Amino acid sequence: MIMMQSVLGFFASLLFCVFFMMLLKKAAPALKLIDKPDARKNHEGEIPAIGGLAMFFSVALSCLYPGRFFREFEVMLICMGLLAGCGVLDDRWNLGSRRRLLVQIMTAMVMIGYGKVFLSQLGNLWGQGNVVPDPAFSWLFTVFCVVGVVNAINMVDGVDGLAGTLALFYFLVFSFVALFTSRPALLHFCLLMAASLVGFLGFNLRTPWRKKASVFMGNAGSMMLGLSLAWLAIDLTQPDVSHPASLVMTPVTSVWILAVPLMDTVFLMVKRVRAGQSPFKADRDHLHHQLLNAGLSPERVVLVILSLSLIAAGIGISGWMLGIPDDLMLALFLCCFALYGYVRVGMEARPDRELEL
Repeated sequence: MIMMQSVLGFFASLLFCVFFMMLLKKAAPALKLIDKPDARKNHEGEIPAIGGLAMFFSVALSCLYPGRFFREFEVMLICMGLLAGCGVLDDRWNLGSRRRLLVQIMTAMVMIGYGKVFLSQLGNLWGQGNVVPDPAFSWLFTVFCVVGVVNAINMVDGVDGLAGTLALFYFLVFSFVALFTSRPALLHFCLLMAASLVGFLGFNLRTPWRKKASVFMGNAGSMMLGLSLAWLAIDLTQPDVSHPASLVMTPVTSVWILAVPLMDTVFLMVKRVRAGQSPFKADRDHLHHQLLNAGLSPERVVLVILSLSLIAAGIGISGWMLGIPDDLMLALFLCCFALYGYVRVGMEARPDRELEL
């Protein structure tokens, strides 16, 4: 019965998304939600940035059925709506990084205070038993993680189809985790989000029949998706209060699942701070930009980054299911991050070198 409800919800979310995409695409000029090329954006023409709104509306409506899950989604939908609304205002008037950051922090506090989703335990990171932070640090660290994931997904949205494809992959991975750990509500939500992304990618992903995206998700979409993924990455790693003995994913596994955008974001923020710049400064130094500069087409950039994400998530999920200790998985992740940083520095030192794939 639960699986049937999730399947029906999936198709409802997909159809709603397509409907809202077509409706909002026509209304985009009047709403002034149009993404125009500039020094940092080199796409062709003016593209409606309404994908995020369409996905939010489709998931919100789909959450109404079945009613048994709606109450579990109320706070999540409120948080998604806050960031989607902030993103719309930013797409329309360019609010600036400080205002966006403030809204992200406030939303994370709503998630913690009312949604009761926060990092109460961090796993056995040092080989001495589960790390259980005190409540004050737990709240602060949760806010830090949520803001980090939101900005990581926001920053990866720079190539047609990239952010949507990665987010779709992450929601499918989390749906597997939710199924494996017996979390039907989160499984249902993951499928709703995945369906909305399938609808969005039908307008955003490059295909042999369409050489460029016809819509963008905008900051409304990337921040909303980032919040949703941060929520799942945390919630699935903490004990279910209604079933304290239920199986949970280790927190370090969530880091592996989201490894590629997280590594890219941390690398760039450190680089910007060392250069005396704001860590939120917009530029064209992201991994996808470097791959484009190396001669890869946008389609191949999406394929390369998705493949890296698949490998990282596979390592994380395999380590968790095989019972590899958290401290070893953390050490391996840090080694991979060091390797990533080494490769990125090499790529930036030789910007004219072309890759052949």
